[in-house]
Amino acid sequence: MAVTICNSIEPNVGLIIGPPGTGKTNVICNIILTLMSKQLAKTKTKPKLLICAPSNEAADALVRRIIEIKKDLKRKFFFSLFYNIKI
Repeated sequence: MAVTICNSIEPNVGLIIGPPGTGKTNVICNIILTLMSKQLAKTKTKPKLLICAPSNEAADALVRRIIEIKKDLKRKFFFSLFYNIKI
């Protein structure tokens, strides 16, 4: 479902449900980062996205996880440049 959402041309709505610990937050964050990077590549402008969650705590968790993923990606990118490794 995540691949379908990220690759579609038209707006899509998806529902991600499951018990705690099944990776819902990671899936949502990766969808967000993929959509934003595609928008940035297409328009060359900083993309804006509204994220809604059932509680402030849930929204905070999403933002914290997005920041964490972005930091990991930057580390991997610089590591691969330094050691000339493809990821």
